[in-house]
Amino acid sequence: EMSELVSGLNNYNSVILDNLIVNEYILQHFGYENIKNEQLPKNRFFTNEVEYILWGNHSQNYNNFYTKAALMSTRFVFDAVHVYTDSEKSAKSDAIAAATAGWWTMGAGIPVMSNLIKISWSIAEAGIDTRKLWQGENLAIIKTAGDWVTDIGVGEKALSSPDFLKMDYGDYLRFYLMSVPMEEKLMRMMDIISLNSPDNFNINNAYTEITVTAVLSFRSFTGGRHEIEISTTRSY
Repeated sequence: EMSELVSGLNNYNSVILDNLIVNEYILQHFGYENIKNEQLPKNRFFTNEVEYILWGNHSQNYNNFYTKAALMSTRFVFDAVHVYTDSEKSAKSDAIAAATAGWWTMGAGIPVMSNLIKISWSIAEAGIDTRKLWQGENLAIIKTAGDWVTDIGVGEKALSSPDFLKMDYGDYLRFYLMSVPMEEKLMRMMDIISLNSPDNFNINNAYTEITVTAVLSFRSFTGGRHEIEISTTRSY
């Protein structure tokens, strides 16, 4: 029935809103790679706490590895979109494929080789992107020719993307946190609080109430700026 559909949509919207608020709380109060937050405590069990909330592994090295793998995979998809839609890069890939595979496959292997070149090109660019994001730089979501770094002799450098079309490491963490179930996020947050607390602290005896107000500010593709303010209170 229509009422059940509306009720389901309302519940879904509530879950999305709760996730967005908790994710902002996590990024404000827990440490992660290249964060610049002087309010974080100095003596922490994990320096990369958000990465632990994402993956839940007891080894920080593993959590960092999984995060880099996620960044690499995401950037590969975005970079592949650019390579396959950029006419100059497609033409260059086809030319290299014709020169390397055309004579010994009688032309049949040219499409396969061209795709391998495009994929390899995207992987190489994604590796550079991952390192830059890990170091705190921001990158265009879908790159233009001006944003591209790896080069095999394609044209002159073009203009890079404007800042409002770029994402930094924290933005990717927001994206990945949406895929973690709420209960797992909350339990891992409590893990970190317990690990960073004095020895006589028992989180099972703790109770807290938080009020979070988030102001989301973003630019539209037309250049206008929009702001949305969301506030909620939760007890744990």
